[in-house]
Amino acid sequence: MGKRWRKAAWRCWAVVLAVAVVIPVASAAETKASAVPAELVGQWTRTVTAADWKRAGATGFVTSFVGPFTMAVKAKGKVSIIDFTARFSPLSGGRLSISGVPVCYPKKGLYRWKVANRRLTLTKLKDTCAAEVGLFTCVWKRG
Repeated sequence: MGKRWRKAAWRCWAVVLAVAVVIPVASAAETKASAVPAELVGQWTRTVTAADWKRAGATGFVTSFVGPFTMAVKAKGKVSIIDFTARFSPLSGGRLSISGVPVCYPKKGLYRWKVANRRLTLTKLKDTCAAEVGLFTCVWKRG
């Protein structure tokens, strides 16, 4: 019994050690991969107008959302805006995808982004959801 018990104990320790080493490494890789560039992180503001919705081709209740809005972008890509949460997922070449907008789900938009002089410019590359286009496509001020 002593020899079998020692083998079982060693196997348990091997599993514990593997979990202790592998899980943090995998989590760090996942966190790093989903992190947005530091320039995007923070509070951004803009005023949405009826003309923004019209230009995007938006219709329905979303067009009633006019006025100043604040968008909070977190380091892992979570975006809080109006009364919902969306996600920015960074891509190569100064691009990102936007997902999670309730009226657009499950569609994702593809945008180019640029930060200069405390301004974030989001330019639509491909997005079939007019509500998302009307809300995000523009220049946001760091606030």
